Amino acid sequence: MTSEQNALLSTAQSVSRFLETLTATDLPPAFAAARVALKTDLSRIAALANAQAQPLGGLTRHRDGVFDAGVEVTLIVADLVRGYARRAGLVELAAKVEITPSDLSRGRFSRRVQLMQQVYEATAGLAAAELTALGLTEARLAELKAKADAAEALHDVPRDAIAARRVITRQLRELISELRSRLRDELDPHMAARRVSDPVAYERYQAARIVIQRSGASADADETDTTATAETTAALADGGTTTATTAKLAA
Repeated sequence: MTSEQNALLSTAQSVSRFLETLTATDLPPAFAAARVALKTDLSRIAALANAQAQPLGGLTRHRDGVFDAGVEVTLIVADLVRGYARRAGLVELAAKVEITPSDLSRGRFSRRVQLMQQVYEATAGLAAAELTALGLTEARLAELKAKADAAEALHDVPRDAIAARRVITRQLRELISELRSRLRDELDPHMAARRVSDPVAYERYQAARIVIQRSGASADADETDTTATAETTAALADGGTTTATTAKLAA
């Protein structure tokens, strides 16, 4: 979330806390509904912001660890089978297991998975006597298959997470827009109507509508920043510092 969005979120939270203390019994139904809707908006934004702040590093490290384990056993099996295929003149088999470490450490993850599965299938096609002669046990083949399958299941996980985060970013932008409208077009007019009948509440509302800008933030610069980032959201969740500088929220 941008600093401007964070500032709007902060002021909305302040307004919501104030409205919880408003005990007047003459509130019109539309005002009461807007107060409830504001709490719902804030709850939805908090849930999305928390989801957006989840780090991708853990997913990527886990995937890389699974791939490394698969690469290790794939190369062991490929080397054994390739040597046997060359000695026996089995050209097609040799070609299927002609895999180098660089083949499994570069390029698309989907291609690396395909090579792991290719080595497994080529090896599984050998006769039991051939496998025994090479020292390839059923347990070793099962290990290769399991690790290749695990790599296949995970190769798109970080990409899927990034795609999901983009969806969350769009949803947050839409909710922030709704939140701004909720304050400006619903709650502000209702509180303005109470300016004379309840001046104390009106002044407290106005105080809640003050936006605290985050340290180092510029509202003008933030207007052009429409890309929500997990790092900013995480900083907000960790309780980032604020300055004493305040500014009225732009209408």
